[in-house]
Order: sequence, then C-alpha cells, then structure tokens
Amino acid sequence: MTPENKQQLISAIKNAEKAAIAADPGQDADGGTCNFDTPAIRISHIRESTMQGIAEDSGIKLISFHWFGNQKWYWVRTSTMGQGNRRTTMMQSALKILKDESPEDVQVMGYYQMD
Repeated sequence: MTPENKQQLISAIKNAEKAAIAADPGQDADGGTCNFDTPAIRISHIRESTMQGIAEDSGIKLISFHWFGNQKWYWVRTSTMGQGNRRTTMMQSALKILKDESPEDVQVMGYYQMD
C-alpha cells in the first residue's frame, strides 16, 4: 500500500466514524433483531503491523477475522450504538463512506449477523 493510499484509507475511516455518529437515529429507533452489523475491509498482501498503524492513526479499532474461504478481513469498529435497527443504520452510513472514499485496492463490505 502506497503512503498516499494509506492516508486515503485513514481519512475514509475517520469520515466513516463521523458518518456513523451523524446517522444515529437515537435510542428510540432501536427496534428489530439484535445484531452485530459492522463494516469490514480487506486488503490483499498487507502486513498486520501496517493495519495496526492505520488503526492507531485513524483512532478506530481494526479487528482481524477470517471470512469467505478463510480470507483475512478487518472489522472497522466505528460507532454503532444500540443493537438492532439503530446499529444497522449507523453501520450502513459508515459503510457508504468507506465504499466511496477508500482506495481502489481496499475491498469494503457490510458484515451482517443476527443473534
């Protein structure tokens, strides 16, 4: 990942956090199924230390997990209040920003899981 792409990703993550907070519909909007909805990113051939540096620079935790045939992905732990519709609304706002603003070599998807 080039230094320019790294800075672009850091900016996208910071903006995703802002979008999630701005989209919060409030605690009265938290109906629906309990879920773990979280934006997720994947970058091929990137070191764990680089990802942790991106997390530190953005102020947002990036937590690795394996998905889709054991590929390594990272949950982008932006603010997601509540556990139902409220969480999904906030996650989807963050997800849109990550899709729109991340470098081309970053795969971005929404991780949806109900409990």
